[in-house]
Parts: sequence; structure tokens; C-alpha cells
Amino acid sequence: MNTEASSQYVCGIFLQGKRIFLVRTLNDDGQPDGGFHFPGGRYDERVGKAEALSYLLKRKYGFRVKILAPIGSFTSRGRGGMPSTIYPFLCHSDSRILLPTNKFQTGLVDLDDIDSTYLDPLDRIVSEKIHHYLPLYTGGRRLIKRSDSEAAEVQFYISSLLYYGGRIPNNEKRDFLALTKTDATIKQIREAYKWTLRVQGLDYNEYLDYLERKKGKK
Repeated sequence: MNTEASSQYVCGIFLQGKRIFLVRTLNDDGQPDGGFHFPGGRYDERVGKAEALSYLLKRKYGFRVKILAPIGSFTSRGRGGMPSTIYPFLCHSDSRILLPTNKFQTGLVDLDDIDSTYLDPLDRIVSEKIHHYLPLYTGGRRLIKRSDSEAAEVQFYISSLLYYGGRIPNNEKRDFLALTKTDATIKQIREAYKWTLRVQGLDYNEYLDYLERKKGKK
């Protein structure tokens, strides 16, 4: 995590199949004041993140939820160059989430359509993680053994993530490993791997170059 002073946020992720719940505040004239985002807000570091999220969801939106699990953390820089970090949590609500239509605009957006949705920057990163790792949150454990070629491809990805070491957060490496044990297709695993490198600013060709140099020393 960046050691500079940063804005800290927590947010709740509500999934319905392949759709995610998004919200944005409306101004007094009924127009939105920004892009869609996940419900939540600034994180008060005097309390735990999950506790802060529960409080924010109740105070700002008026609903109680069950917080299931954290989904890592993501940092980006705004126009002024200052970092902002968001901590998303997978949540569940036993009832339909209803918000005042004169104050909020809400939507259930299909993850396949997320690229064409106006999202706040940090929330876009989170939505991409959910999109690429969806089987980790909704799928079951893999029951059918992968073919030899698929197993070799998966192992290649895992080995490369280990090569990058501390440049990839441990929780992201753990999530990728967990994804490979779900019913995710090899295509989904491949896309999740590409996304993981991209969001961490890493070049796949660096690992290929390392393998070539390693081969040349034998």
C-alpha cells in the first residue's frame, strides 16, 4: 500500500448473478454529480474497515447488510497526483435495496456491459476485478480435472506471478490461485492473469525474457 497520505474508502459489492449494484448521488436539480460507484464512502481509520462499511451503508443508504469477505485493495492517483485507496467487501442483503429516487440513481449493471458504464476511476478497477474473478465469488470448486495442456498453462501463469514477487500484492496472488481451483474456464483464467499484470503495471514480456535468459544458462 502507498505510504503517502491518501484518501481511504470502503465500499460494498452486491452481486446478482453477473450483475452488480451501482449507485450515484443526484444534485438538487436531479442531475448526477459524477459517475456510478459502489455504495460506501470514506473510511475512518479509527474503526475496522468492515465496521466502517456497515456504519456507512446504514447511515447513507439506510440498509443493513451482511459483510461476507474483503476483495483486496486498489490505489489510483487523481488529477492532483494524490493517491486514493479503496477497500471493497463482498456483501449480501436479504431484501431488495431501495433508495429514494430523488436522491439517488441506482442500477444493476451486467458485468459484460461494464466498459460502457460511467464509473468513478477506483470503482472501475474494482468492477474489473469482479468481472475477471467472478467464478471466485459465485462459482463452485472445480470437479473435473483440467487437460494436460490447460494444467500446464495454469501452472505457467502461477509461476510467473511468483516471479514478480512483491510487485504483486499477496492477496492478488492468493486470489488468482483460488480462481484456478474454481470452475473458471481456461479463457477466464487467461483473462484474469492478463488483467492482474495490467493493473499492477507489469509486462508479460519481462517474464518471457527471464525464461529465455534462464534457458541460455543451461
